[in-house]
Amino acid sequence: MIQPPLIFYENVITRKKWDKVIIVSEDTRNPCIEYLTKKYDNVVYFGENSFEHDVNEILSARNIIFGNGSLIPWLSLLMPNIEKLYYWDQLQIRYKYLISIFHPGKFIVDSGYDNYKSEIRRGGGWGMKNNIKGIILYFKK
Repeated sequence: MIQPPLIFYENVITRKKWDKVIIVSEDTRNPCIEYLTKKYDNVVYFGENSFEHDVNEILSARNIIFGNGSLIPWLSLLMPNIEKLYYWDQLQIRYKYLISIFHPGKFIVDSGYDNYKSEIRRGGGWGMKNNIKGIILYFKK
């Protein structure tokens, strides 16, 4: 499953200027995690935690930036106080639909990533190989 490029996360973080951004991830294979925590003082990653801990962290969030996957769309159903959900235009259609039904007016879609998806495929597909890592970190819309 292809995940968003760094520019997707940076655009939201720099635009919103939140006091604190917590990264919740099962591991650090995505190179965006290391880059964001080094570049921004307000971005933190507490390391690998239990699934229960991660779910509690997500459920307590007011704003969420997320890539592909089913966890956030489904957990968002348990989040009546969510303010905004930020996702990229390559999110699977069923999850876009789910979010639009249960969180009308609370989602922000960032578009313009068709070329990114093509570059990832040309680079051999999703994975953490060096050529893919470069595409993830340096892609520009």
